[in-house]
Amino acid sequence: VKGLVVNGLAFDADFDSGNCAKVEAVDAETDFNIWTSPDCMGQPHETPFRTWFYFSVQGFRKGTTLSFHVQNMNPQGKLFKHDMRPVWRSLPSKPTWDRLLYPVVTTGSKAEDNFVLHFKHTVSSPAADVLFFAFSYPHGYNECLLRLARLDALFSREPVVEADCLDASSLCISPQPGASASSHCGATIVTPRAG
Repeated sequence: VKGLVVNGLAFDADFDSGNCAKVEAVDAETDFNIWTSPDCMGQPHETPFRTWFYFSVQGFRKGTTLSFHVQNMNPQGKLFKHDMRPVWRSLPSKPTWDRLLYPVVTTGSKAEDNFVLHFKHTVSSPAADVLFFAFSYPHGYNECLLRLARLDALFSREPVVEADCLDASSLCISPQPGASASSHCGATIVTPRAG
């Protein structure tokens, strides 16, 4: 999904680790069915598994309660029986991730292949913000680079690109949502130190 407008809200998942294949309005103006893509979709190693979602929503009004029903995820009801909740953040006003306030409801079963994850969120962000929702805390390429830089600093090492046991190189250039320019998608290869 890229810039899909449903009931006046713009949905997007065209970013690092994004996963939202389809969005449909349900009965209410703020009630949506979401479908995810299979893991590694379109790649040689595509699987039938659908283990996560990660999407953004724009165009909401503060105070609105948004309801989402993820239709085709793998059945993971045991996680939610123990009060696991998806995470959210709002850019630029709230860049840190938090668990949703409301408990999640699941319906369906593995045997019947009709598992649905239901969650809702009352918007407290300014209307100009972009809300992000994810199955759990995303850890994309940028977060990986930040973590490696923190580890380098912690252990007083040279920057990661110059380390003798790490190699970072650019694989391609990818557009990023809200960015004025594209960014490099890289590979970070960690190998044991020789000797």
